Amino acid sequence: HRWLTAADSLAQSSANLAGLSTTLDSLFALAQTYRSETLTSDKRTLLLNQARLVASTINDTAGGIKSLRDGVNSQTRYAIANINRLSESIAAHQSADAVSQAGLDSLLKQLSDLVDITVSSEDDGRLNVLLGGQVALVSGGKAYGVSASAEKPDGTIRLLDSSGRDVTQNVSDGKLGA
Repeated sequence: HRWLTAADSLAQSSANLAGLSTTLDSLFALAQTYRSETLTSDKRTLLLNQARLVASTINDTAGGIKSLRDGVNSQTRYAIANINRLSESIAAHQSADAVSQAGLDSLLKQLSDLVDITVSSEDDGRLNVLLGGQVALVSGGKAYGVSASAEKPDGTIRLLDSSGRDVTQNVSDGKLGA
């Protein structure tokens, strides 16, 4: 997913991961230094504090990654809602008596900004709009919605067509493109 806010968050998560690496290195170096010594109370406290810092850094990193995933998933659901709204508008626009080509072109442009679409005309002039060249969004003047699946265990969302079939792989361009 190509989201500017996601990229910013990812950069921050990368910084957290670099901090984790440094923190772990410090913990291991401290443990190595003390490995053959009898630990005094002060040294034990220092080692435990370093271990707490590692745990805190891991928690911060995990929280940052979860926040990033939640943000991307939220934006994905918003984009899917817009895809469905635009598909409905395109279908309704074609049913209107006075079809404005400029209005239809605008709707198609907005939709193509979200996902890769292929547009073809039927003999009666109605448009077919296919997501990724294969999945009907508009056909014969009727809109076919897409939806987001429940999140997989790894936190990703799958894109489903109107029959519930996973069509995530059909999305390669636009804001939802992989």
